[in-house]
Amino acid sequence: MKPTLTFLLSLFLPLLIKAQQNPEVFLIEIDAGLNLSNPKNISQNPGYDNQPSFLNDSTLLFSSNKNNQTDVLQFQVGSGSKKWLTNTPQSEYSPLKIPKKEAISAIGLQTLVISNIKKKTNKVADSVIGRSLHRIPNTSLISYISKKEKQWQIRSLEPKTGKTTFVANTLEGVEDMCWLPNGSILMAKNTSIFQLNPKTGQGWKPLFDAADYGLKNITRLTVNQSQTKLALVAEENPEYIVQKQLDAYNARDIEAFLATYTDDAELFMFPATPLSKGKEAMRQTYNPMFQNAPDLFCEIKNRTVLGNKVIDEEYVRFNGQFLSAIAIYEVENNKISKVTFIQ
Repeated sequence: MKPTLTFLLSLFLPLLIKAQQNPEVFLIEIDAGLNLSNPKNISQNPGYDNQPSFLNDSTLLFSSNKNNQTDVLQFQVGSGSKKWLTNTPQSEYSPLKIPKKEAISAIGLQTLVISNIKKKTNKVADSVIGRSLHRIPNTSLISYISKKEKQWQIRSLEPKTGKTTFVANTLEGVEDMCWLPNGSILMAKNTSIFQLNPKTGQGWKPLFDAADYGLKNITRLTVNQSQTKLALVAEENPEYIVQKQLDAYNARDIEAFLATYTDDAELFMFPATPLSKGKEAMRQTYNPMFQNAPDLFCEIKNRTVLGNKVIDEEYVRFNGQFLSAIAIYEVENNKISKVTFIQ
């Protein structure tokens, strides 16, 4: 499929984009028992990556930063290949497949109303809504988040009549959701994903905790039709990124170690004496060390996290010798950009 792009300038009401610091798109495996596992960062891109949706079971669309603007990127689940679908002067958000057409839509403006294109009429369905709009599986209804009341609600809309009906209360302060093919709903709050089946009348039940994978601030969620893949937007915890580089260091895995750093990462000796700049310079330093020190091991005696900075008190073994040091890691766009050592 080679989808064309249609810009929908109006659907509902004002769309509010709540920006995360460094959002990335992750893909998660789903098994037959609805168990989630193995989150994988598929955007791997500095800046804004958000609003994923499945074009089909094996193709994912999302908005991504390119040259300081937002365009639509296509990701093939099987091969991991990527392709830009838009390259326009303006930014595009929330790419979605148009039902029964080989075309996709994207939002180019932040004003959304329900519209009858043939009659050229616009009708307000709700006065204060969230950004999560979805077709309810196996129905002609659309779901949306109503923010009129203190307790936000998931409501359904009949497009032809404009009638709205209560479905369920949201998790407190949460406006992102997705429907599963079986008619249940997923929502996320901070590190946890919850499930609710509106037909049972029971409350939200915890389904998956992404904290073990270093993810936080989960927002957008979407599931493919065969319910084998879940895509979501989240941030990686700086402590988790630093821990990944420590694990790679202790495993003497140079590629995994360097993968946690930005291409232009800088190393300093306190307070500001340059040691090296860039991954290739780090490779020249660390690769011989990994190859020639079979007993290489770093133990963390104490760790402090302050925003995007992780401060480790390290005890390093190297060819039978021991060294104590402080390492201050600075994380930007989910990678380590700067390290300052204090010996």
